[in-house]
Amino acid sequence: MISIAIAIVSPARRILLAALAASALFTLRAEAQTVAPPCDPASDPAFAIATPEAQSPLQLAAIPCGAASQICCPGGFCNTGLVCNSNGICRTPCGAAGQRCCPNQACDAGLACNSSGICRTCGGNGDICCGGNTCSSGLVCNGGRCAPPCGGYNQPCCNGTCGAFLACAPRINTCIPCGFTGAACCPGNYCSPGTCNTINNLCE
Repeated sequence: MISIAIAIVSPARRILLAALAASALFTLRAEAQTVAPPCDPASDPAFAIATPEAQSPLQLAAIPCGAASQICCPGGFCNTGLVCNSNGICRTPCGAAGQRCCPNQACDAGLACNSSGICRTCGGNGDICCGGNTCSSGLVCNGGRCAPPCGGYNQPCCNGTCGAFLACAPRINTCIPCGFTGAACCPGNYCSPGTCNTINNLCE
């Protein structure tokens, strides 16, 4: 009785084992098809890190930008008070009134670079002289500043002084002739001809 049962069950077990083996082989083939080839660079995590195009926004943001002398941030942006120049570098603006002078002491029209390296208005009375020591009409460049002409006949005195054979009349701050008889003595009590009366400062 037992030998008959073994003879019946044994073929069924052989069929079951064969089915299990076939199923395992099919599963292994399916997994092999889904695994990326080992030579594919995209499957290597180091490839993504080494490729700039694959850098994350956080990696790009780590590059310093926007401060003075640094590269401009994306979109040409710089920190407050700075501008992105033609070389893509953040710099303080230059050339306008009150701004630093541009290279070669250049400033916008109507401005000049002063001794402190700042662009200021030029050419007007009391302003710094413009390029080439020029001033507006009716003014002259005197000591780096534009002012009305002085020191000549019937012109204002230049800080109390006048040109040759002229003396400064203090009460009217005007240059008048000097040195001849009856006129004011020239600086240094000079008279020609005659002599200077130092009491009344007249040539006699």
